Amino acid sequence: MRVVVDSKLILPIMDSLSAIVNEASLRFSKEGVELVAIDPAHVLLMRLKLGAAAFNEYVVDEETTFGFNTQYLSKILDSARPKDVVLIESLDSGDYLVRVEGNIVRENVVRNLEVASQEIPEINLQFDVSALVSAQEFRRAFDRITTVSETVIITAKEDGIFLRAEGETEMEIQLLKGSKSLKNLEMAKESTSSYDANYLRDALELSKVATDMELKFSSEKPLQLDFPLGGDGKVTFLLAPKL
Repeated sequence: MRVVVDSKLILPIMDSLSAIVNEASLRFSKEGVELVAIDPAHVLLMRLKLGAAAFNEYVVDEETTFGFNTQYLSKILDSARPKDVVLIESLDSGDYLVRVEGNIVRENVVRNLEVASQEIPEINLQFDVSALVSAQEFRRAFDRITTVSETVIITAKEDGIFLRAEGETEMEIQLLKGSKSLKNLEMAKESTSSYDANYLRDALELSKVATDMELKFSSEKPLQLDFPLGGDGKVTFLLAPKL
């Protein structure tokens, strides 16, 4: 097995993953790569699917699994620059070569760990709100809101999506219909729900690589964030509400 991917694609994925779990496993098949992880408190679920077309090179003859310590792999990849590429190759020993290629080449042999599999079924929830937003604009709004509180209140109304924080002061940021921040809004009814900013921050690492994201929620229900990546690739987060 040998795959090559742009560092600017894999780095935000690893930043999110390492904040959620200590160990994870990538499942490589002929069609692409999949990963599912859920934090120990079962608040944030991450599901990754990257098709073979998302990679610069993708050679997988048979299904294989690469289990690793997320903190260790993140440290290896932290040295990568935006124009570098990352090679992951299986070795005869059963371990994996991780090679960062740029002006300087850095190689590490990473032990293939036995990571306990998490049987997490596909979750198909019905939401009252579905919005297509600019990932970068949403992240900017989030960063401002969290200067007031670590709880983010998200509300959907006919004219847009509203982020609010309540602390010693109150702040509201509006993502209005027709603006570059809110590209589409479909709503069955007005909805409001609160979420823990620490977990939401981990998911929003993907705003570094995705242009847009789809946001879905209902009042006092989970928040789903979908980040399209690499053509047919996608990372989905499901965040439990803060009640």
